[in-house]
Amino acid sequence: MKKIIALDVDGTLYNNDKNITPATKASLLRAQQKGCILVLASGRLLDSYRLPTNLK
Repeated sequence: MKKIIALDVDGTLYNNDKNITPATKASLLRAQQKGCILVLASGRLLDSYRLPTNLK
């Protein structure tokens, strides 16, 4: 069975400075390593926020 983690962008994935903290990044990478699929969720248009490219 696949597990999906849906993450709200503002205030959940990103902190107040619009960054992903090292602790959040580490947690997400652990989830991916365990086979979880990460999905971004937002009420905003895709063009209005930058994608977290630093999760590699």
